[in-house]
Amino acid sequence: AASADCEVNVELFRFEREEDDNGDAGAGAGGTLVPFQQLRYVSPFFGAVSSIGMSRDTLVYSTVSGGLFWYKLQNRDEDDAQYFLSQEMSFDGPANLYHYPLSADANMLALSVANEIYLYTTGEGGASEWKRERLVLQSKGDYAGYVGASVALSGGRVLVAEKREVAAYDLSGCATEPSPPSPVPTFSPTSAPSATPRPPEPPTCLNVNLYFDRYPSDTSWNIRYSEDGSVVARSPEYDPDVKTVSPQICLPEGDYEFTIFDVYGDGMCCKWGEGSYNLTSSGGALVARGGAFGANETTPFSMPFDPEDALVLPWQSD
Repeated sequence: AASADCEVNVELFRFEREEDDNGDAGAGAGGTLVPFQQLRYVSPFFGAVSSIGMSRDTLVYSTVSGGLFWYKLQNRDEDDAQYFLSQEMSFDGPANLYHYPLSADANMLALSVANEIYLYTTGEGGASEWKRERLVLQSKGDYAGYVGASVALSGGRVLVAEKREVAAYDLSGCATEPSPPSPVPTFSPTSAPSATPRPPEPPTCLNVNLYFDRYPSDTSWNIRYSEDGSVVARSPEYDPDVKTVSPQICLPEGDYEFTIFDVYGDGMCCKWGEGSYNLTSSGGALVARGGAFGANETTPFSMPFDPEDALVLPWQSD
C-alpha cells in the first residue's frame, strides 16, 4: 500500500492465516493482514508513489516525478524477511502526468508513460541490473487527466489499453521464468576451485553524482540516445535545500550524450558556491566531471562503459 506519511513511501503487509478449531491453517481458514515493513523515502525529489508491482522476490514502484525503485526480498521463508533497495532509475514523463501504471513479471517490467509503454528487462531470476530496452510500445488510447494507459504483463505477454479494445504483444521470447532460489553453497577448506571464475560483465549503469552550489534548482541534466536525440533519462526539479544526489541510471548498449544545464548560465562553480558533478560507471570508472561549465556541458559516452575510456585526472597521469 502507498503511504501518506511524509517519511514513508510504501507500507507492506503480510497475510497470516488463523487456525480453525482443529488447529488447521489451510486455504479455507481466515486470517488477518499484519504490517511487517515500511519502505522509507529513498529520494524525496522523485515525489510520492504512483504505482506498485510485485513479482516473486521483487517489488518495484514508480513515482509521480519519474522515479523507479526496485527492492529485493531477502530471507523469504524466515521471520525476519525484509525488502532491501537494489536499484534506482529515472524516466522522462510529461509535466502534467502524475500516474504511471506498471506491471512486473519474471524478468520484465512494463511501465506506462502517457501513450507509450517502456520495457525493462533483467537477467534470469533477477540476476543482473535492470535496463531499459529500446523498444517502446504505443497505445492509441485517448487519455484525459493525469492517468497513463493501463498495462498488464504476464509471461512476457503485454496487454495495453486502447480506446475500446486491448492490444496484445507477445514478447515471451524476451522473458524467462524466474529460477528457484539457489541452495546456500558449502565450502571445504581443502577443496580446489573446479572452474576458472567468469570475468565480470561490463558495467551497464551510471551514477550521476551532483554536489550543488547555493541554487540546486538552477541545475538540470538529461541523457540522450545519440542516434536520434531521444531523451532516455532526465533529472527532476531539485529542491532548493538539497545538497547532493546520486541517482543510478541503467541503459542498454549504445551511444549516448550526457548534458548538464544551468538556467542562469553560471554553472555549479564558483560564483555561488563550489558545486560540481561527475558520472561514474557501476564499476567506479570516471565517465565525466565538471562544475564551471557556464550554461551547459555535454559529454558523449557508450554503454557498456569500457574502463579504458575512463577520464584520467592530472594527479593520476604520472
